[in-house]
Parts: sequence; structure tokens; C-alpha cells
Amino acid sequence: MPAVSKSQQRFMGMVCATKKGKMSAPSPEVAKAAAGMSEKDACDFARTKHKGLPKKVAEESNPRIPRKKGQPANSKKHSDLYTDENPEGTIHGLGFKDVATAKASVAKIKKSSRSHAHKIQAAIAMEQRARVMGKTSEAAVFRKFINSMKKKTEKKKKTLKEFMSFFKPKRKPPTPPPPVSSAADVQRAYGVAPRTSDGRGARSTVPGLSGPPSNRVGSVNRDMNRFANTRGWQSAIGRAEHGGRDNQYNVMYGGGKFDPKKGHPDTVVSGGRGPSSAAAGKYQFMPSTWKGATGSLKTPMTPANQDKAATKLLRGRGVNLNRPMNRPAVSRAGREWASLPNMSGKSHYGQPVKSYSTVKKYFNQKKKQELGPDYRDAPGANYAR
Repeated sequence: MPAVSKSQQRFMGMVCATKKGKMSAPSPEVAKAAAGMSEKDACDFARTKHKGLPKKVAEESNPRIPRKKGQPANSKKHSDLYTDENPEGTIHGLGFKDVATAKASVAKIKKSSRSHAHKIQAAIAMEQRARVMGKTSEAAVFRKFINSMKKKTEKKKKTLKEFMSFFKPKRKPPTPPPPVSSAADVQRAYGVAPRTSDGRGARSTVPGLSGPPSNRVGSVNRDMNRFANTRGWQSAIGRAEHGGRDNQYNVMYGGGKFDPKKGHPDTVVSGGRGPSSAAAGKYQFMPSTWKGATGSLKTPMTPANQDKAATKLLRGRGVNLNRPMNRPAVSRAGREWASLPNMSGKSHYGQPVKSYSTVKKYFNQKKKQELGPDYRDAPGANYAR
């Protein structure tokens, strides 16, 4: 069999000389190779002419780096096809003299008690040795086994990945924000609609409507009614405190502006000939009132926080948000907001006030806006406006 490179021809010349007894002190690599092949095969390689041969042939993926004198075994700085650096793990009896021997060697590797990785390493070493010797058919036997083991490796990795993923905490999808209902949505959901010619309205097909069974379309359920009442109260108080203007969340006493994203400005503003005050926001919270309702002067005075604090103060004054606005409820709320009238139509604190009819108008306008333009009171409805 001819050599495939000048380097191989020279090496096999030393192997041939060793087999014939003409080389007294061969290197470990030469001795190892001589022990694994016949004199005829070694000398066939050695007789190859140099003409036309490359100096050396690059190995497929793991080029041989001979071990130098003094280097420790198992060092990453060398790799030798013919040096057994871990004799305890060696799988004995392997060879590549012919295809049958290569197949028998693969069978021995399979039956060995070595690890999955060790079997692959043994097969790779035999494949590379066979290729160096020019035995491509024998090398292909080991390569077929190596590829089958690689498939097992990938399957093991996939199984391990699936196993580990079972213990990984599952990410919950973000909770979507609650839908914002328009007036039209409310009408469709709760059945509010104009009355019929008899003055009562069509019978409702919506199971969630409140009130007795005799109610017709036009009444709303308890939750929607409470929500609309709350919005009505908030609008009425805000407009009473700001001369009829609503949503003045960033306005202080006297008309100055502040940043509602920050806490209470806690700034006393002179009223000229009138009283001075540190009130701020849509509901004209005094510093002590804001601190009591939210726990801190530094709580941001966002619209949502102001609305929440105002609702808390309303409930603290005994206002039932399930019921429509009435004069006694306005009088009780007037102990919190000086612009709301008492039962006599005056301020609890001797300040200018809005009339009860004006405050009730503000309330009804906002409530009707929340429930939709076609809202009507149904006869006998428990929670109608």
C-alpha cells in the first residue's frame, strides 16, 4: 500500500526497519506502530517514491501534536495517536487491519463498560490511526459508529434540556389592563335605552339589571350605578371648589399651578382681602387633610390619587354612594368642603357656597355622561338616578 505523504513514507521506513530488526532503539511511536502491523504492510508504505507526494497530509479535525520530552501525560499541549496516556481506561484488542477487524473493534467498544464520551474518544483515535495508514474503508467503519454516537449525544442533551426546563419557573403573561367602557358600551351591556310610547320602556333582556322584575330598560345595575354616582360626586365637588370648572387637578388656591406628579405643595397663598390658604388640587386638599387621607404629604397628587382620597373622605362623612345625591348627603359633605351648602343653604364655615340645585345639576350632568346619552330612569328602579 503506498504512503500518502513524504512524512508518512519516512515514518513507515523506520517501522519497516524495526520489523526487520535493523533499528535497535526505535522511538515509542515507531515501536507502537510496528507492533500493530505486519512487516509486509510497513515495507509497502516505506517503498513509496517521494516524487509527487506532499510533505504531509493535514489530519481531518484533530491534527497530531507529538508529545515532547518532559511533557506530562494528558497535557493539552500534545496529542499522539500512538501514545496510550491513560492505560487504565484502555479498551484492549482494537485494530484496523481490515474492515472485518474494524467492525469487530467497534463491537468491542460498544460492549465495553466505558462512558459514552470515552467510547467516542476511542473510536476517533482508531479512525485517525486508520486514516494515517491510508485505510479509508476501515476508517469509515469507525466514522459510522462515531456519527451514531453523536446522534445519541444530541438526544441526551435534548432530553436533559427538556427535563431542566420542567423546573424552570414559567413566565406568566402580563395581565392586560381592564377595559375602559364608553357610553355606548355601557348602553349595550346594561340595556339603557329611551322609553317606549307607554312611558315605561321595553322589557330588559339583560340579566344583570338591578331592581324588581317589573323594571324596564333604563335602570342600571348596582355596580354601574355606584360608579356613576361616585363620578357625579367627584365632578360636583371639583366644580363647586373651582367656580364651575372641572378637573382642576393641578391648581392651587388662588389659581396658581403645581406639579401633580409630586406631593402636596404645602404652600400658603394669600387671598388678598380674603383668607389665606394652602389648599391644592381638584378637591382643594389642605396639607393636613392630604396627609390624613393618603398617609404622607409626599404622596403624588396624581388625578387617580386625588379621586381616591376624595372618595375616602366622602365615605368618612357618611355619604352612601349607592344612593342618588340628596340634600342631607350634601350637607354632610359640606363639613369637608366649604363650598357645599348645609341644610339651610349656607356654608358650614361661613364661606361662599354653591346652591344645592347647582351642585345637584353638576352631579346629574356627570352621572348622565357616564351612563350614556340615552339613560332614563325606569319606574320602580332601585338604583336609578
